[in-house]
Amino acid sequence: MNAITRRRRFSHGFSLVELTIVLGIIGVVMGGVWTWVTNAWENQRQEQLSEEIATVVKNTRAAFSGQQNTGGSGLLNTQLINAGAFPASMLRAGVSGVVDNPWNSSVVGGSFVVCGWSPGLPIPVCGQLHAQYFAIELEKVPLSSCITAAVRNSGIKAVPGLVNVFINSSSLVSSGFPVSPATAQSKCTVGSTLDFVFRLTAPPS
Repeated sequence: MNAITRRRRFSHGFSLVELTIVLGIIGVVMGGVWTWVTNAWENQRQEQLSEEIATVVKNTRAAFSGQQNTGGSGLLNTQLINAGAFPASMLRAGVSGVVDNPWNSSVVGGSFVVCGWSPGLPIPVCGQLHAQYFAIELEKVPLSSCITAAVRNSGIKAVPGLVNVFINSSSLVSSGFPVSPATAQSKCTVGSTLDFVFRLTAPPS
């Protein structure tokens, strides 16, 4: 009789309670996998950004080495593209002269901009000639990515010669480097603009 009862039970499949438990376990596992994938993707983008900043800073200094200023309008992307200063992965496919950061490829003029900067101005302004400084501007950076990028690239991943960091036009130099997570969080918003300002001449190693 017990064997018959067991056969009947199994022939009807899972009970509602058992099915709920199984689905709950599957949900937890899938949630963990998704979180892991999302974090891995974000870490890869952050590492990519740090490498791109280091490369572009090095190549910008090489391109304008010994010059009194960059000339032109202060927006340096075109000159740097012609000089081969940007890795091919940064150039928007099918669109000439447009450079993007790892998070956004929908900004009309590009989301990774190199431009002149004058120390007499409170914010980086593309269009100002300069003799000693230039800025790398990242546009439309997601909130959480903005916080991490500001902290990493003013700290453990900072390129020598960094003199200022702006988040949404707010200067953070008075807060000291590296930028703290709390300071970055207070300035970053959805779709942030970050500027990293560097000396045109590399500091002594």
